[in-house]
Amino acid sequence: MQVVFRTFYGHFVISKLQLVLNTLDSKKKKKKKKKKKKKKKKKKKKKKKKKKKKKKKKKKKKKKKKKKKKKKKKKKKKKKKKKKKKKKKKKKKKKKKKKKKKKKKKKKKKKKKKKKKKKKKKKKKKKKKKKKKKKKKKKKKKKKKKKKKKKKKKKKKKKKKKKPLTAPG
Repeated sequence: MQVVFRTFYGHFVISKLQLVLNTLDSKKKKKKKKKKKKKKKKKKKKKKKKKKKKKKKKKKKKKKKKKKKKKKKKKKKKKKKKKKKKKKKKKKKKKKKKKKKKKKKKKKKKKKKKKKKKKKKKKKKKKKKKKKKKKKKKKKKKKKKKKKKKKKKKKKKKKKKKKPLTAPG
C-alpha cells in the first residue's frame, strides 16, 4: 500500500487506515486477555483441590500392589522347582502306584455299562409273572357272591313249613 500511495494524499489515507486497524486490533486483544484471565483463575482453584486428593490415593495403591506381586511370584517359583526334583527320586515310589489304580478304575466303568444292557432283558420275564398274580385276585371276588346266595335259601325254608300245617286242619 505504501509503495503505491507515495503522494501526500496517499500517505494521509494510509495513516488513517492504520489508526483504525490499530484501534480494532487493540480492542480485540484487550477482550481476549480479559477472558483468559477469568478462565485461568477458575481452573486453578478447582484443580488444586482435586489434584491433592487423587495423588495421595494413587501413590498408596500402586506401591502396595507392585511390591506384593513381584516378591511372592519370584520366590515361590524358584524354591518349588528345586525341591521337587530332589524328592521325587527318593520318596515318590508310593505315589506312582496310586496313579496306576486310577487308570484301572476307568476301564472297569466301561465294562459295567455293557452288563446293564443284558439285565434289561431279564426284567421283561419278571413282568409276565406279575400278570399271573392278577388272575388269582379275580377268583377271590367270586367267593363273596356265594355268601349272598346262602342268605336267600334260609328265607325260603321258613315259608315251606307254614304251608303244610294249615292244609290238614
